[in-house]
Amino acid sequence: MTKNKKTNKIILEVIKVKRLDNSKNGNPNWQITTYNPFPDLKDYFRWKTPSDCGWVYGIVFPNLKGKKVEIEWHFTPKGRVVLDNIVAICGRSGLRFDPQG
Repeated sequence: MTKNKKTNKIILEVIKVKRLDNSKNGNPNWQITTYNPFPDLKDYFRWKTPSDCGWVYGIVFPNLKGKKVEIEWHFTPKGRVVLDNIVAICGRSGLRFDPQG
């Protein structure tokens, strides 16, 4: 983890979930599509999980479609968006399920 990394959080609805090819080390990679939270870009934004991150094993990605989620992310120094975590927001009560415990 970078010392100066500023993590951002946003709540969005997942429109689409796609399983990507595994990493070189055989770990799963996923892509979720949401409406675009960034101004002046296309209507949709695709968030990709980083390669070889362990937290993806704690999330059932196909179940996220159509659900509201809290997305944690940061920008790299070169301006790339990195997905740090996804937390599903359950029901109207505002209860949250955090797969990292």
